[in-house]
Amino acid sequence: GVVVVKENNARRGFVLDKQDSSVTRSDSYLVQLFTKAGLKVTTSRLETDLPEGLFAVRAYALVPQTRFFA
Repeated sequence: GVVVVKENNARRGFVLDKQDSSVTRSDSYLVQLFTKAGLKVTTSRLETDLPEGLFAVRAYALVPQTRFFA
């Protein structure tokens, strides 16, 4: 199966919003989280034509990492 995640991206690291208790993470931060969760990014696409001043929005196609044990 494939899991698709669409998420706002911070420019780097992460941004905490104290008003709504949300966290916006950078692309590299999200990829690290996916990897730690045992998922591999097969494709990612940046959404275009968004108004200026908003976070970038990216969609990720994720599959389970394949692991072979000896």
